[in-house]
Amino acid sequence: MPTTNAQHIANELLSIEWMEKNRSRERLSKKRGALEQFVRQQGPSGAGIDRGAYLDMNKSTSTRIVLTCYYHHMNDVGYYDGWTEHTITVKPAFCGVDVLVGGKNRNDIKGYLGEVFHHWLMSAYVSNQVASQAAPQQP
Repeated sequence: MPTTNAQHIANELLSIEWMEKNRSRERLSKKRGALEQFVRQQGPSGAGIDRGAYLDMNKSTSTRIVLTCYYHHMNDVGYYDGWTEHTITVKPAFCGVDVLVGGKNRNDIKGYLGEVFHHWLMSAYVSNQVASQAAPQQP
């Protein structure tokens, strides 16, 4: 079974925790940056999640992933009319992950965000290097 995005993030956070405990500072900053970049580049983006997703390194551990996103709402006639901020807390479960969405539930958006993030977290992990090589080249 392929590694999921949630497993990849948890494994990287475990590695970061080990580096912090063992004072392996030389690679720690690079490892943190690479993980944050992975979430920014590969995480949910678009369809209202117009600023993408951010990993909260201060609140995340190898057993709890904390993400932040902002949702851009539209009114009844299709005009953008404001943003809501959401915290996505992810914990391991027997059959995958549990996703808890915090923040204001304007237009019942929390259910949608939970589905989007659950789908991405349970999708097969593709490294940034592979993803960038697979991206179509601009003429």
